[in-house]
Formats: sequence, structure tokens, C-alpha cells
Amino acid sequence: MSASVKIVGGDALMAALKALPEQLAHEAGGIVAGHAELMKAKVAAEYSGHVFKGNLLKGLKTTRESFGLAVVATVQSTAPHAYMFENGTVMRHWTGPRGTGKSTGRQRPANIFVPAKIRELKAMRQDLIVLVERAGLKVT
Repeated sequence: MSASVKIVGGDALMAALKALPEQLAHEAGGIVAGHAELMKAKVAAEYSGHVFKGNLLKGLKTTRESFGLAVVATVQSTAPHAYMFENGTVMRHWTGPRGTGKSTGRQRPANIFVPAKIRELKAMRQDLIVLVERAGLKVT
């Protein structure tokens, strides 16, 4: 006695399951790139309140690279003084000809870029979890 099971539409199901990683990767790439652009826009909005010559705004760059199914989006501030703006500087003193010193002060850290990055990474992670769960997978 033999038994057999035939699933009607099984070929279509298998094709859909095979296409699932590619479809998820495509949608995830859009989410990653979207959050990178959103972060750039939020940082630019914060930087616009500190415009002197506009070099901080001009230095904001977003790049997107694809490696097979993986997508990497990078936001960076290429302005020469971006590190000092974000992290601040130490108190500086100079000594004059009479031996008296003068404090030229310090710049306080702006702390704009890294907090924006942290917020967008959290939001991106949540959007990716929703995408994966919508595809029927469980995220723990």
C-alpha cells in the first residue's frame, strides 16, 4: 500500500519561497537608504542653525553601495572641522610678551551627528523587524 500527497500550487509556492530573500533584500535596501537620507536631512536641519560659511552643510554626504543582496548606506560629514564641531575643543591659552596668559576659550561639543545616527539606527531596526515579520518570519 502506498500513499502520496500532492499539493496543488506547490510549484508556485516554491518559486515564491525562493524569491522571498531577494524581495526582502530589495525592500530592506530601500529602508536602509531611506533612513540614511532621513538622517542626513535631520543633521542638515540641525547644522543649518550653525551656519557661518556653510561648509558643514556642504560636507554632508550620503553613499549607497550594493553587495549582492546586501545594501550599505553611509552618511558622513566631510567638512574639515566637523570633528571639532561635533566633539568640541579643549581650553587654549597663550602667553604674551610680558608673560601674561590669555584664554582663547573652548568650543563646546555640538553633539548633533551621533545622536541623530543612534535615533535613525533604532528606527531603521524597527522598520526592518516589521518588514521581516510581515513576510511571516518571527523576530526574537
